[in-house]
Amino acid sequence: MSASPEKKSRSSQRREEEQKDRRSVALYSAIGLAVVVFAVVLMFWNSGLLQRNLTALDLNGTKYSAADVQYYYNSIYASYANQYAFDPSTSVKKQVYQEETQMSWYDYLLDQALETLRSNAALAAKAKAEGFSITPESQTELDAFLAQLNTAWLSYGYNSREAFIKASFGTYMTYDRLAELVGMEYLAGDYAQSKLDAIDHPQADYDTYYQEHADELDTIVYSQLTFRAVLPTTDAEGNTHSSSYRVYYDYYICTVTLKNEDLSHLPIYIMSGEQLSRYALYMAALGNRPDLFPNSGYVDKYITNPPQPYDVPEQYLSDPDFAALLTEAEKYLGYPYVWGGSSPATSFDCSGFLSYVLNQCGWDVGRLGAQGLYNYCTPVSSPRPGDLVFFRYTYDAPNPDGVTHCGLYVGDGMMLHCGDPVQFTSLNTSYWQSHFYAWGRLP
Repeated sequence: MSASPEKKSRSSQRREEEQKDRRSVALYSAIGLAVVVFAVVLMFWNSGLLQRNLTALDLNGTKYSAADVQYYYNSIYASYANQYAFDPSTSVKKQVYQEETQMSWYDYLLDQALETLRSNAALAAKAKAEGFSITPESQTELDAFLAQLNTAWLSYGYNSREAFIKASFGTYMTYDRLAELVGMEYLAGDYAQSKLDAIDHPQADYDTYYQEHADELDTIVYSQLTFRAVLPTTDAEGNTHSSSYRVYYDYYICTVTLKNEDLSHLPIYIMSGEQLSRYALYMAALGNRPDLFPNSGYVDKYITNPPQPYDVPEQYLSDPDFAALLTEAEKYLGYPYVWGGSSPATSFDCSGFLSYVLNQCGWDVGRLGAQGLYNYCTPVSSPRPGDLVFFRYTYDAPNPDGVTHCGLYVGDGMMLHCGDPVQFTSLNTSYWQSHFYAWGRLP
């Protein structure tokens, strides 16, 4: 006897509900498993194990993790931040390091960090291969650093040593790895210094170099003098004669060219334009810490006794050429003196300042020295505003009789010049009067 249509309908409905329940259980199980997996991954990530073990750099088979790179990046970042090279309040990823390539400060700092890591790793590996060990002095410093880690966290208010290390040296840094990295830095530094100290050329090497570069080092002039004398002599028979003698004398004059310049001249030789610009700013601002340099001449020049303002009489400004020169020159009042400087980016010396101002106002003088500017002008005996004024013997120049300083005459015995810093100065002082050389009129 077959089931009734009503029973068949109830049976079919029950099977559908059971299948639906099984699907719901499977779905909730999958969601629960996904949540568990995500939680495990998140815990694993937050633990730092992944960052400490993932390879970020492989140097000759030695693997360095992202935490290692972060340690070097933090060190490089702090070094440049202390120099005010960028704005630490803004992300370095948004600050441009190089305009031409649009490289960001982040990319530059990362490149420097990786290069430092490569260098230290290579030096340390070479040192270990040769059985070289760090010096006792370095070992003492390393031990002191590690000992300080065990107490510093208390002084700085951290909950543990590990928390202090993470805050100071990177989120994923550990005590053991930090000790290894710092030890590697000491080993690399000592090994490099040992190689420098071992450089010892014998005298023969210096003699050979001199022979190959003698023309670049000195000039030798050879001359010969002849001395001729006539002396009376008496022979055995008592007869008097005159005897002539000629003596040859060889002598040599060796002219050696040496450069003995003031320390302030050094930056122009070793710094780029950008570095020189920062150097001038640091010197003028004393690193924003004038209290650390109470005896520095810069304190009086820039902090406690800055240049005094001066108003050029209005009637002198009727000359459009002079008005243009004055307007341009006054833009740089207070700029520090930088030997060799010739632009606002590097700041100025006396001739660089006038050369720049002239070029901005329609003249085309390039970059002239004080003597070159004097040669460019026509000497005059009665100055007027807009003329240049020249001086001699203001410092020990290679050509002691040449022009050594210059300024822009603004009338009434005043000049605007790049002293230290750029400022208005009265010519009616014993110093400028004693060093005055000439007036010059621009073409």
